[in-house]
Amino acid sequence: MNAPPPLIELLGARWVTEAPVVGVAWDVAGLNAGFALGDGTLALAVAEWRGGPGLKPRQGGGVEFVQAQEPAAPLARFSVHDGTCLALAADPEGGFLSGGDDGRLVHLDVDGASEVLVDADGEWIDLVATSPAGRAYTTGRRVHWLGATPASLALSGSATALASMPQANSWRSPIRAESRYGRLRPTFRACLRGPAITAALPGVRTAAIW
Repeated sequence: MNAPPPLIELLGARWVTEAPVVGVAWDVAGLNAGFALGDGTLALAVAEWRGGPGLKPRQGGGVEFVQAQEPAAPLARFSVHDGTCLALAADPEGGFLSGGDDGRLVHLDVDGASEVLVDADGEWIDLVATSPAGRAYTTGRRVHWLGATPASLALSGSATALASMPQANSWRSPIRAESRYGRLRPTFRACLRGPAITAALPGVRTAAIW
């Protein structure tokens, strides 16, 4: 008995980027997918596929597969880093936020317009995260916050993960940073808008929450 083909083969699209994909994200509107590439470019794919494949109801029940009448639109490529893209996130204001090994934090609109928000020469911006309150990024052992009141926080080890809470609207609790090495002292307090809470996780990881 032959297995049915996977849905990606029936309803999906594929592209060849010719560079490693290091990050993937949808924009906040869900209309564009962004791919951060190892050659310093961002590739954008439009979700709408006119003439694309689909499903339609079948008489007597079930659905019928409709083959694509037109190929998927090609990826749009934009150069944003003088090196490698290291991180990608959807920006609440639209478009994408990208960090790279050139020390730049770049905002890219879906129309290709870009703006350098941070240029930290000699640093790697390897993690980025956003929330309705602002943007955050990491450089080595430090987490930086770009919002109404910019701030930064030193960690005891390099951050390995950075994420925002969707409902967060202030620096008090929007960002979680995880460090692979060492521990933050329980008495540590961040001079930001609220205390830092530290928690030892299984193994050698420590999380800091503001």
